[in-house]
Amino acid sequence: MVIHDSKPFLTALAQASQTLDIISIEDIIDANGVRLVSGGQKLTVQMQVKLADRVLAKPLEASIDSNGGVTCQQIAGLATSLCQGSTFLAALMGNEFATIKKVYLTLSLPPFAHLMLSVLRLTHPQRFEHAVLCSLIAGAFAARSAGQRNENPATDTQLAVLAGLLHDLGELYGPDDRSTPIAGADRHRWRAVVAHVNVGKRLVEQFTDYPEPVAQAIAEHHEKLDGSGYPRGISGDAMSPLGRILSLADTICGIIQAADNHWARAKLALSFVSGEFDPQLVRQYTEVTHGTIAAEITLPPAFDLDMALDHARTMSKSLARAGEEIARLAQENPASTPLGKIVALTQHRIDRLKSAWEATGIDAYCVAESSQDRVSQMDEESFFDLEVVSRELTWRMRSQSRQVMLLLDRYRLEDKGTLEPVISALELGI
Repeated sequence: MVIHDSKPFLTALAQASQTLDIISIEDIIDANGVRLVSGGQKLTVQMQVKLADRVLAKPLEASIDSNGGVTCQQIAGLATSLCQGSTFLAALMGNEFATIKKVYLTLSLPPFAHLMLSVLRLTHPQRFEHAVLCSLIAGAFAARSAGQRNENPATDTQLAVLAGLLHDLGELYGPDDRSTPIAGADRHRWRAVVAHVNVGKRLVEQFTDYPEPVAQAIAEHHEKLDGSGYPRGISGDAMSPLGRILSLADTICGIIQAADNHWARAKLALSFVSGEFDPQLVRQYTEVTHGTIAAEITLPPAFDLDMALDHARTMSKSLARAGEEIARLAQENPASTPLGKIVALTQHRIDRLKSAWEATGIDAYCVAESSQDRVSQMDEESFFDLEVVSRELTWRMRSQSRQVMLLLDRYRLEDKGTLEPVISALELGI
């Protein structure tokens, strides 16, 4: 079974081979039954190149592992360091960290999972840290959720930790440039980046015996409960409990990469558009972190009010223009047609964004007559809200533009230019 373009992974594997010993864990045989490498043999980079040019009976990933590589103790050590270095993360973990650390130390890493995490750690250390961070957060939410149901949290926590560690492994099979977040990628690159979700699911299904919820959650970690996520746009009960946890955990991970005010940024991100995330998980987040030192808001010294207001005004006008364009198309295209279905769904989501934006009251600051008027109206928390809320709107608009493109591809519509004015309006601001 072909997973995806394996060249990026083979490039990463060759890079890792400069430090790691890559060994065959079984005979490597070609499609004609000829043994190319015996089990237990070390694979040099030159051998890997030759194998890449051969049609193998089994994918190379199924037949190799690293001698040494990442250990469960190292994963637990990095998780400990991350918690010690972040007041916010420590507050989010609370009493659950001891349980999660025990899970790390007893993890079962079959050869494929061990190989991939070892390669990731050496070739993309920031992505490896992201994986551990996501596993920490997912594990904490899973443990608390099980506790609230009066269940033993061990199994749920272990599955959440595994899903967090492996959720982005599909990225090793895609474009190597991760200089901008997914929603900020250009149109053509975004299509390739989005593929990592399904690639990761298939990798785990084919090369491990982990329980099915792990692979399913990996497939859902960019989905949203209200259907506004990708790649399938599933919603409600179609989204698994672990998928809901992983989606929320991955969102919080991205926020922790920001320089400051992690608690408030996460609170706004999780509540900006009602219904995106499981309300019980959002409530759990608020209850655990509210009132802690991590919840204090400090405005960055370099905050530029005029720049923030200009950005907010730009996004507000762009969203309004997108709404006008989609309303025009809704009148011209019956909902019974494929294009009409895309237009109706897009209009619904744009209306939800408009409602969320208007509910923040940011527009009132944008229309003040002078900079001094604006300053007199706002306190430090309002300054913070202005900057963060407009950025949340920006990313959701950009993501929605990409989702329109996915829908066009899904329905195989040839006339894609009809929705171009809407896509262009949604893309502004990054």
